[in-house]
Amino acid sequence: MTRTSALLALIMVASGCANFSPGERSAPPIVGVWLVRAPEAPFPLHMFAFHSDGTVEQSNPDAGDPRTSDSNLMGVWRADGPGVRGKLVEVAADRATHQLVSRTEISFSLRVTGDAFSGTAEARSYDAAGRPSGAPVQATLAGARRGSVAKPQASGRMCGKRMTSRIEGESVKNITRRSMPTPRPAVGGMPYSSART
Repeated sequence: MTRTSALLALIMVASGCANFSPGERSAPPIVGVWLVRAPEAPFPLHMFAFHSDGTVEQSNPDAGDPRTSDSNLMGVWRADGPGVRGKLVEVAADRATHQLVSRTEISFSLRVTGDAFSGTAEARSYDAAGRPSGAPVQATLAGARRGSVAKPQASGRMCGKRMTSRIEGESVKNITRRSMPTPRPAVGGMPYSSART
């Protein structure tokens, strides 16, 4: 085993990668990037990214409230029979003081049909001290797929980290080449093997 191969194997094990075999497990239909409409929300359009490791991220323009700045939502999802259930969490800070103002937890239930999904969500808000703030808000969700995750090759590794997952189907030679920094301009002048004495 070469040093490079041993190093790559160590990195892949340390980064939480798992072996996969053809037909063993395919990505659930929810995995991918979705444009989601939620008419009851302060801003009705959102982007959701459902990852194969059971995590989900949501982003929308930070324009809902001029006094507070809210974060992207992050959370988890799981298959639930023919559907998907999950929860997202968002925090908001005061734009002037930069102090925590609130936390919102959004539970959702979705059903995927091809490149679309529909479902419901319930948002519950809490103040900075963790006390409930206002009544729960019900919303409908309608998603349209805007991107998907590449299907794994016939064999290889499936990794939980997004950046690693982008290279899951690449050859070891190509991964190694892309991982080696190349100084520009070259440092140290001529290679030793070509040097004249």
